[in-house]
Amino acid sequence: MTTRTPLLKTATAILVAMAATVAALAGTTAPAHAETPDLPGLAELTDRVMNQQLADGDVPGAAVTIVAGGQVAYTAGYGLADIAAGAPVDPATTGFYTASTAKLFTAAAVLQLADQGRLDLNTDVNEYLTDVEVPDTYPGKPVTLEHLLTHTAGFDPDAGMLGIAATTAEELPSLGESLTEVPERIREPGTVLAYDNYGVALAGHIVELVAGVPYDRYINENIYAPLGMTGATASQPHPAAVDENLATGYRPSGDGQSETAGDYNPWSPTGPGQVTTAADMGRFMLDQLSGASVLGAGIPERMMARHYAQDPRMPGMGYIYEERPRNGQRVIFKGGDGTGYHNDMSLLPDQGIGVFVTVNGDGNDDFDGGALIDAVLDEYFPQAPPATAPRGIGGDVSGYEGSYQTSRLSTDGILRARALTQSVVTVTANDDGTITTSDRTLSSNPDADTQVWVQTEHGFFQEIDGHGTLAISDDGVLTEWRGQNQVYLKIAWYELPTLHFQVLLAAVALLLVGVIAIPVAALAGRKRAASPRVARYAGLTGWITAVLSVGLVTGVVMLLSDQSAAIEMVTLGTPVLYGLMILATLTVVGALAVAVAAVAAWWRGWWRPAGRIAYAVLALSGLAFAAVIYTYNLTGPPFN
Repeated sequence: MTTRTPLLKTATAILVAMAATVAALAGTTAPAHAETPDLPGLAELTDRVMNQQLADGDVPGAAVTIVAGGQVAYTAGYGLADIAAGAPVDPATTGFYTASTAKLFTAAAVLQLADQGRLDLNTDVNEYLTDVEVPDTYPGKPVTLEHLLTHTAGFDPDAGMLGIAATTAEELPSLGESLTEVPERIREPGTVLAYDNYGVALAGHIVELVAGVPYDRYINENIYAPLGMTGATASQPHPAAVDENLATGYRPSGDGQSETAGDYNPWSPTGPGQVTTAADMGRFMLDQLSGASVLGAGIPERMMARHYAQDPRMPGMGYIYEERPRNGQRVIFKGGDGTGYHNDMSLLPDQGIGVFVTVNGDGNDDFDGGALIDAVLDEYFPQAPPATAPRGIGGDVSGYEGSYQTSRLSTDGILRARALTQSVVTVTANDDGTITTSDRTLSSNPDADTQVWVQTEHGFFQEIDGHGTLAISDDGVLTEWRGQNQVYLKIAWYELPTLHFQVLLAAVALLLVGVIAIPVAALAGRKRAASPRVARYAGLTGWITAVLSVGLVTGVVMLLSDQSAAIEMVTLGTPVLYGLMILATLTVVGALAVAVAAVAAWWRGWWRPAGRIAYAVLALSGLAFAAVIYTYNLTGPPFN
C-alpha cells in the first residue's frame, strides 16, 4: 500500500495535467455560469471571437467574463497561462496583471476619502502632499485631484518613466520616493486631455498619505475585500497564492513566444504590480452596474459620469473611465497595457452589461483587444447605416489644414522618440467645404487609408460613409472619435516627425558613405603625400563618428520595431538602452568635433578641395543626425 499510493497520486496528477492541457489547446474551459436569455448565443459568439483572436493575433492565452442582468452571463478561459507547463487559463483562478485598468481602483479610493470629508477634489494637491511639491508654474491654476483623475493636470506625459520599473518587487523604492522628481508642467491644468501616469500615481500617494496606510493596504482592504476579489492584490511582492496562479506574460518571437519580465513598478496606483482574475473583474463590473455599490453610495455613477471633454460635442472622460459610444449605445471603457499583458473592460450602464477581456501576450498587429465588445454590440445592438449622408454647412475650412500630433507625447523624456514611429494626422481642405484626413485610425472603416468629413457645425465634422466624428478648435486642437477619444495638437511643418525621420535617413545614408569612403581616401592619400597628423586624426574622428551613427540607428530601429519591448527596456532602464544612450551621446560629441575639424580643414588647407567638400558634407550630415537624436531625447547624461 505504501508503494502504490505515490504511484496512484503521480498517475492521477499526470492524467489531470494531460486533461487540462488538452482542454486548453482545444479552446475554452467550461463556463462558470449559464448565459442569460437576453443574450442568446453569447457563448458561441464569445468562443468564436476569442479563439479567432488567439489564432490570428498570436496570443497564448486569455480569460473573459461577461456580466448582464446582475449576474455573470458567461466566463471562460482560452489557451495557456504557462506554455512550458502546459497550464490552461482558468478565469476563476488565473491571475493577470491589471496594468492601467487598476487606475479605476485608485479613482474609487479617492472618492471614498472624499465622501468621508478627508479629500476635496477641487483643492490644490499640495495641501495633501508632505514629501512632494508640485511647482506653481501657472499662478492661480493649481493641480487638483479632479485634474489627476481626468488626465488634464498638464504634466509632461510619460516623463519619469526611464528606469522606474524592476524585475523583482524587492528592488522598488516607495511610492513617495518615486514621485519626488515632478515632471514639468507644460500646459495649464484643465485645458488639454493627455494620458498621464504620473498624475494618477500622485493621486494614489495622496490616498495613502490621507488614509495613513500604504496604498496597497488601502486597496486590498477597502476595494478588493468588500467586493470579494479574493484573487486580487495591490501588494508588491504578491502573496504566494497570487504568484502561484499568475499567468506568464509573452511576446511573439520568431515562430514561438518569449517570456516578458515581471511587471513591478512603484507606481502601482497606475496599474503595475496589481493582479486580478477575470472572475474578480466580474465582481467589480457587477458592483459598478448594481446601483448600490458596496464601495460607497453613488461612487460608480460618479466615476462613469462625464467630468471633462475636450469638445462638449465629443466623447469625454469620467474619473479614469473613457466614453466610447458605439452603435448608439453609451459605452464606458478602461483598458490596460503592460509588457506581455493587455486587457479591455467595457460597460454598457444603460443595458447592465459588462465585458472584460484579458490576455497574457503582446500579440501581433492582427490582435484586437476590443474585438469582443465590438462583436457583442454589433450582435445585440446593431446600428443601421445612415439613411442619408450628413448635410454640411459649407464655408471655408482652410483654417483647419495642417498636421496634428497626439497630446500624449513627452516633450522631455526618452519616450519622445516614439513620435518617430507614430502617425501624424494630416488635414486637407477641399473645395466643397469638406476635409480629408490621411490617418486610417480615425475612420470607422479600418480599410480606409483616407477619410472625408463634412462640417455639420462650426468645427464639428461627421465622417462620410462612416460613423466617425471630429472636432477641431480654432486654436488647433483636434479631437477624434472612432472608438477611442484621442486629442491631437496642431504642429508647424518643421516639427513634423516625418520630416525629422527623412533628415535622419538622409544623414545616415551620407554617413554610411563616409564609413566606406574615408578609409579608401586615406589609402589613396597615403600614396600621394602624407597629410598632417592632425588631418589624419580628423579623418579618423569622422570615420568613427560615422560608424557610431550607423550603429546607433541600427540599434534604435531594432528597439522601436517592437514597441512593447521598447517600453519595457525604458521602464526597466536596461543596460542595452543605457548603452544606446551613451552611444548617442558619443555620436553628438563626435559630430561637433567633426564640424570643428571641417572648419579647420578649409582654414589650414588640408587635403584637396574635393576632399574638403566631402568632409564638409560629412560634418553637416553628422550635425543633422545629432540634432535629430538630441531633439528626441535619445542622448544620455550630461545631455538628457
